[in-house]
Amino acid sequence: MTEPMNWAAYFDERMEGELHRYVRDRWLYNAPIFREIQRLLPAGGKILEFGSGSGTYAAMLAHFGYEIVGVELSEEMVEMARKMAGRLGSKSIRFEQGTILDLSAHYGRHDLAYSCGVIEHFYDADAVRVLREAGRCAPQVFVLVPSYWSWRNTVATTQGIFECYTLRRLRRVVREAGLEIVEEIGFSAGSKVGRAIELLVPPIVQPRLFKHFAATIGVVARAADFVPTGEGAPA
Repeated sequence: MTEPMNWAAYFDERMEGELHRYVRDRWLYNAPIFREIQRLLPAGGKILEFGSGSGTYAAMLAHFGYEIVGVELSEEMVEMARKMAGRLGSKSIRFEQGTILDLSAHYGRHDLAYSCGVIEHFYDADAVRVLREAGRCAPQVFVLVPSYWSWRNTVATTQGIFECYTLRRLRRVVREAGLEIVEEIGFSAGSKVGRAIELLVPPIVQPRLFKHFAATIGVVARAADFVPTGEGAPA
């Protein structure tokens, strides 16, 4: 049996002594994703990051004026995320330890539920369950995964579950969660095919191809059954 990935050690190795470089690289790589979130949600909105990991993305997003809650299973990672938020001077942010298979404490309380690089670590049935839970927390769900092309062109270092995603597979998982897809997006020419599209294909055609061949693919979905409830629910 494959040993579970030690994510705390993974992130700690990358941040040790190189925090500024790590943050800069993450910022540059994820800038298009942050712009998309800004387009979806004005400053002051409430974001739930399900599967917040090292807290890097949440800590960056907080600087755009959002109120953010990150949920992560590992207590060690939650502590790391809190330290990351402190290092980056991020306000209006908190991290909680808990499973994203049960987000009932957050039902009806957020404007956007977001994850990047999370559901590929679940088998499909559990990925569907995670997204269904996210849709009960916010009317919009934005989910991103490394694509089949990203995985195909890099050396495999991830241990444990890693489910390769094509856009077709992502669509299926999102729809099985009862969410309505409103937008499909490709980010980053990190794959060889993605770079070729950027260099050789006319810009007007690129978006239609890029969402299939980019290194990171994403779906914005509407949670039709979302009901704002409880204290702190969106207005």
